[in-house]
Amino acid sequence: MLSYRCDFCSLTTKSRACILDGLYCPTLPNHHHKLLGASHSPMDMIKQGIREQCVFDSILDKSKSHWFAYMQMAIDTCINSEGDGELGSPISENCNDQVIEIVTKDAEDEMKIDINKTKYKACVKKQYSLLQVDAKDRSESYLERDLIAEKSVGAVFHPSISVNNHTFRGEYHDTNDLFKGICSTMTSRPVVCSKTNLIGHKDSTIDGP
Repeated sequence: MLSYRCDFCSLTTKSRACILDGLYCPTLPNHHHKLLGASHSPMDMIKQGIREQCVFDSILDKSKSHWFAYMQMAIDTCINSEGDGELGSPISENCNDQVIEIVTKDAEDEMKIDINKTKYKACVKKQYSLLQVDAKDRSESYLERDLIAEKSVGAVFHPSISVNNHTFRGEYHDTNDLFKGICSTMTSRPVVCSKTNLIGHKDSTIDGP
């Protein structure tokens, strides 16, 4: 979850682009600056990032990689949406919760995601509490953790992808290409590498050494 501090920004900038008097300012995805305005506040963006992180932390290990399928649906449904739809307003808790229901409900679907929903709800509640003005200790905040990580790997764009502390540079349009690239470097590949389209449902073989 990329953000930056803006302690010395003007009051106008802090109120428009940040929360907590410039403590956290969300870095918007490329080409999505229109998201921040009359319809979506900086807090909306940050809370959506928290929900996405909490989903990842609450997914059982056997379906951890399927988080990308959840993210694809969340982006298409709750972020790129132009207005109110069947799942509620874009970038809202209601929309995100509906997406979670969709990706967890079909036990026969090979892309079904197993989420510990109790853990997810507790995670969201805790992270929200650390956004309160009177929060005494923010050391366990995802935002604080990620600010440190950003500096460590040199991430400046959103979205950014880092593998083993090396940040991917350049444009990418298909998440599956990243899986193919990672799998192609392995001499002993896990079973998941036989599925090059984790966002879809097609199997194929990955070329590599």
